[in-house]
Amino acid sequence: MKELGARLAREAGQLAWSKFKTKQFVAQQKSASGDLVTEVDHAAEKIIVDGILSAYPDHAVHSEECGLVGTKDARVLWVVDPLDGTNNFAIGIPLFGVGISVFIENQLALSFIYHSPLDQLYVAEKDKGATVNGAPLKLSPLNEASKPLTLGWAQGHVVNNKDEVLRFQIHVQRNVKRLLRFWAPVLNWALIAEGQIDGMVVFDNEAEDLYPGILLLQEAGGLVMDFEGKPFSGKRERASLIGCHPARGDAILKIVRDFLHS
Repeated sequence: MKELGARLAREAGQLAWSKFKTKQFVAQQKSASGDLVTEVDHAAEKIIVDGILSAYPDHAVHSEECGLVGTKDARVLWVVDPLDGTNNFAIGIPLFGVGISVFIENQLALSFIYHSPLDQLYVAEKDKGATVNGAPLKLSPLNEASKPLTLGWAQGHVVNNKDEVLRFQIHVQRNVKRLLRFWAPVLNWALIAEGQIDGMVVFDNEAEDLYPGILLLQEAGGLVMDFEGKPFSGKRERASLIGCHPARGDAILKIVRDFLHS
């Protein structure tokens, strides 16, 4: 499964990159919130879903565009976001990728993130570590744990621009050096695992965007917790959480709690 997932993530991501460079796609509105979808989303999804079910017909796949393929009680479930960052892709911003996660008996076992423009493939396996393009990926200790924070921000499509979410985002932004909104959450997770940013605050986000990065960060030595400071585990459709370098956990949790308890 590990070799197959890596190959399919790269194949789907390379398709997206080739279409992006030649502008060979048409974007359509997907929802009233202005979210977009392109035929590249569907083509990348077909590569992944067909590839999985050809190799493992007894597995189930839940993908962002086509929903569940297979049975809900399958022992192995693949969760797929074939083009994370579609809005960026559609308007010509090269910030997008592929996210795939694999659950075995409801336990997160494998994840794959492919950053298409940079040709970087991240792979994580439960209790066996993480890699980027085959090289081990592990967070280094921080020598300056008190320096100003650079964080990512991700939120689910359903909350969009609700007043509470906007207030929460502004609160976080006021308490950090820089708050990044990529609209491609899998890339935020990769940046944390690489040690390039300190962490990310996630509010009510969809599962397709969560699990590839959660396992990657955990296996790279990072911290993933809910807004009460409890380690994040299990499987759910949506979640609010913090992902970060362990040395940054207390500072980020305080920012979040100060807002929630205000």
